[in-house]
Amino acid sequence: RTGKQVYVQTGAGAAAGFPDGDYARAGCRVLASASEVCDACDVLLQLRPPAAVRPDAPLAMLAPGKTLVCPVAPRTEAGRELMDAAAARGVHLLATDAVPRLPAAAGLDLLGSEARIAGYRAVVEAAHAYGRFFAGGATEGGAHHAAKVLV
Repeated sequence: RTGKQVYVQTGAGAAAGFPDGDYARAGCRVLASASEVCDACDVLLQLRPPAAVRPDAPLAMLAPGKTLVCPVAPRTEAGRELMDAAAARGVHLLATDAVPRLPAAAGLDLLGSEARIAGYRAVVEAAHAYGRFFAGGATEGGAHHAAKVLV
C-alpha cells in the first residue's frame, strides 16, 4: 500500500511455520540468498543480532548508506563490535533492543513482547514441573487446595 517492496530470503520463515508461498501471496518478493536481499533492500530488518566479524554476515553484505535494524545489545562486547563494524562500513544501525519503553514506541518494543512470552512460558513450565493443580476447587468427591507457588 505504501509503494515499498518487501524482500524475503528463501526459507526465512520455515522454522516458524511460514513457507515462502505465504510471503509471496502477501506481496513480498522471495529471493534465493541473503546477498540478493542485501543488494535489493535499502533497509534490512533482522530478528537476531548478526555476527559483526563474519564475512557472510548481512552487515558485511550491506553497501554504505543502507540501514540495518536488529537487536544490538549495545552494552555488550558483541554489541560494541557490531556498532564499530557498522560505523566502519558506513551502514546505519538501529537497535530494536534500545527503543525506549514509551507508549509512543510500543509498536517497536521488542523487549516487552519477549518478556511477556517468556513469563507465560515460565508459568506453563512451572505448572508442569510442580505436578499438581495451581487453582483450588471442590467437587462432590472432595476438594483440593490452591497451590502456593512463586514463579
